Amino acid sequence: MTLSPLKAFGLWLSSEQKGSVGVILPSGSELPDIAQSLPPGVEACFIAVRPLDMAQEEIVFEIRWKTGSGKPTAAEVLNSLRTRHAVRSFEHRTTVT
Repeated sequence: MTLSPLKAFGLWLSSEQKGSVGVILPSGSELPDIAQSLPPGVEACFIAVRPLDMAQEEIVFEIRWKTGSGKPTAAEVLNSLRTRHAVRSFEHRTTVT
């Protein structure tokens, strides 16, 4: 059985994309405004600080966006963030709405 038709159908459906991204900063730094680094239509919300060592922390954000024609893919979101931030982790999840 081929799943290609189902994949095309899945791309047509509107779905909410969710993920989390961790960026590395010196310990005690101000939280970065990553919204300026995201493609249009992608939103970010701060969720955690994780100490890495005595000098660095991982700042974790939840990110959300919708799929559709002309909307960014997870890879495009990650590449956009990498242009301005030291990305330590990136996780992507999809929910059909």
